[in-house]
Amino acid sequence: MIAASEDWPLSPARPDYDLLTDIRAKVRGLPIKIHWKWIKGHQDDGPSHASFDEWAQANIYMDSMAKAYWNYLNDTGHCPSPQRFEDKNWSISFQDKKLSRVDKKPLYDAIMEPTSKSYWQRRGNMSASNISTIDWELIGKAFTNLTTAKKRRITKHTSRHFGCGKMMQIWKFQDHAECPRCPEQDEDPPHILNCPAPSATLRWEKALTVLEVWMTAHHTMPELMTALLRCLHKWKHPNPSRRFARAAIITRYGLRAAILDKDDIGWYNFLMGRPSVRWRDVQHRYYEWLQRRNTGKAWLQALIKKVWEVSWDMWDHRNEVRTTTITPATMRETENLNEQIIEQFEEGEAGLGQKDHHFLDKPLAHVLGYDLDHKSQWLESIALARIWFVNRHEVESPSIRHQREFMASWLSDGTGPP
Repeated sequence: MIAASEDWPLSPARPDYDLLTDIRAKVRGLPIKIHWKWIKGHQDDGPSHASFDEWAQANIYMDSMAKAYWNYLNDTGHCPSPQRFEDKNWSISFQDKKLSRVDKKPLYDAIMEPTSKSYWQRRGNMSASNISTIDWELIGKAFTNLTTAKKRRITKHTSRHFGCGKMMQIWKFQDHAECPRCPEQDEDPPHILNCPAPSATLRWEKALTVLEVWMTAHHTMPELMTALLRCLHKWKHPNPSRRFARAAIITRYGLRAAILDKDDIGWYNFLMGRPSVRWRDVQHRYYEWLQRRNTGKAWLQALIKKVWEVSWDMWDHRNEVRTTTITPATMRETENLNEQIIEQFEEGEAGLGQKDHHFLDKPLAHVLGYDLDHKSQWLESIALARIWFVNRHEVESPSIRHQREFMASWLSDGTGPP
């Protein structure tokens, strides 16, 4: 009533925005002055209505008639939708349905959700049925609670647009797509997690141990924790002769169905933070059995964030190896740069200006001892110096030749400037 009786601006996101604006417009158009009176609600909860005044009686009557009509609509299967009002200022419709207010989040979700799910279906190699079994609600809540840097990293990793070997080659930052930890020639995003290198396997085991400690501390259902860890181990180290039989998983609280759902979605997708919607229910029912006040939703939201930390650990280890270890690609790059440096020294000071001779002042062995970045910078600098010398020589040569010809002519016949 307060919102309808006042004249301060209404937010389009306010519930019943269209109804309130229509009421205000109709009140302003009346030839009489309206006096508003607040009536306490739910007065009919008591046993007797005899002591109520006429305002309260009218309010109870109006409320009972509205409820009766609502029950009638429900009984007849009628689904009410927002109505169009004569005196509202403007309205928004989506899919031929009028909206009673402008709530940006559900409107954005309704417009972009099909496109987003289609994108993630392609990226995750999933079917349309898999998409509907992923707990997108809790993924969104977990993602919202991350820092900006972590959001950026997870978005790049899950969309497969980040600095793995394959993408670095496509972006032309390097001439190969090799894994810095193992002989794999085509390092794609999944390989970051399942690289078979011994150091990568050790980091994987450490990350899963941290995950296991966290699940134990948060009273995770033991059978769920065991099945989850075993499935992740089998994904990392597939062995057809020693498969983890899903029939051995108990059906208590729907655990087996939840694991089978995750099998269909894929365990790489799980490591990208895409769990099945069944998981929250399994853990919640276990909490109820423990008579704890924890919820399955809070547990799964926290689990998603911990799983993202596993992928971060593997990505961090990969970059640590790349920057601190001499990989085959690094050896090839070093040999190539050394050959170019030797060629520059063999070429000597010829083709260099006097002020650029300092590039060759230090011994060859000293320059060969530079790191890769320093070598690249040295080669680029001396190459530019040689280009500058050639360009300057080409510009000055015609001018000098003209002066010499003029001087020779003047000396031979006496012509020239007075």
